[in-house]
Amino acid sequence: MVNLNRKSVVKVAARLRPNELPAGSQLPYEVVEPNTIILKEQKIARGDSIEKKHSFTFNQVLQESATQEQVYATTVKPMVDAWINQGKHAAVFAYGFTGTGKSHSLFGTEEQPGLVVLAAQELLDRVDTTSGVSLRVSMYEIAGDSCFDLLAEKNRLKVRTDVHGNIHLRQEGGGSLSRHVVTSMSQFLSLWTSAMKARRVGSSTVHDASSRSHGIVDMQVISDELVEAENRILFSEKELIRLSNEKDDILKARIKEAYEKEGPEALAPGTALAEEMTQLGVPYEEASRALDEERQAYLTLLSEAPAVQQGGFSFIDMAGNDWEKATATQTTLARAEHAAINSSLLAVKECFRALATVPTPARIPFRNSPLTQVLKRHFAPGSLLLMLATLTLPVTSDTEANQTYVRQSLNTLSYAKLVQNKK
Repeated sequence: MVNLNRKSVVKVAARLRPNELPAGSQLPYEVVEPNTIILKEQKIARGDSIEKKHSFTFNQVLQESATQEQVYATTVKPMVDAWINQGKHAAVFAYGFTGTGKSHSLFGTEEQPGLVVLAAQELLDRVDTTSGVSLRVSMYEIAGDSCFDLLAEKNRLKVRTDVHGNIHLRQEGGGSLSRHVVTSMSQFLSLWTSAMKARRVGSSTVHDASSRSHGIVDMQVISDELVEAENRILFSEKELIRLSNEKDDILKARIKEAYEKEGPEALAPGTALAEEMTQLGVPYEEASRALDEERQAYLTLLSEAPAVQQGGFSFIDMAGNDWEKATATQTTLARAEHAAINSSLLAVKECFRALATVPTPARIPFRNSPLTQVLKRHFAPGSLLLMLATLTLPVTSDTEANQTYVRQSLNTLSYAKLVQNKK
């Protein structure tokens, strides 16, 4: 089981995808109980094949025989408990090459439900939704520099920062990332099916349905009072945008009219136009103050809420890291996607590494990518972070193909080792 008290800021669990082993074959790895995996890489030196061993020790190594329920019980369930009992923010990042079981681990199938589904089921079982409290879910993706709501028709989102430094996903015109109350597993699975149909896929070096975006599922337990407070904030934001646009339109028309009649003197301080401009700004300033008050009221209400409502859980299905090398045959769009994926993977790593600095965390560089911006609340001391590094190491008759899988796994494990730096 992943020990949440062990002094590593980011816990790492490596999971091996089950594979058929041909008779007489030897696996290109070995697991040294309970948490060390050794990869065996074949290298050519002076014409001879030599075996080089690479050892990685993590919080946990989950072998092929581990079921979805076992993976959940030993990795995610302790984090869910800490969220419910202590109000922790928690996040699970699934990372690995396409085809290694990232999405299967998180979402699974009807017969083998994944970590997200099992977490939703546990929350529905443990949270009393008859007392004005609800489980609320959002599902969205980040592709390049853009965010998209997977459960809304008007789905393009912008990353916004309020005066308190909190990050929000907003539509143009003041709408927000859609949040859906879930009272049953059938509702949750229906939302998930809709989200997956909207998820972006593209061609990678592994297969033609490789994810070219980071998929994120946010879960929150929230009271009716907090929902009402959020709605008041959204209304105030829309009103502020309306007043800003109205003010700008009137000012443009009046400035143009005055300039045509009186020339530059019309814009001088103390003129009638200058006074009019000041008066036009009054409703906007009043609305801005009202919005600040609504935000402060929400934060006060949240600080007084039970622990479970102060935290939240995110599951991140990261884009396949098989995009690490550009090829000459890629289109301009594909190269841009490849660069954006690499940039976001680097940004996540740098945030994790900043958290691990001693004696206190360094400045967290969460602004380096949209992915780390929207996950800002998780890159804070006290948050619970787990990286699930997924691997597949099949043995085939193609020796070179086998070694390709080994090299890919080395890439994944090396990245995981970097983010696991301990205090």
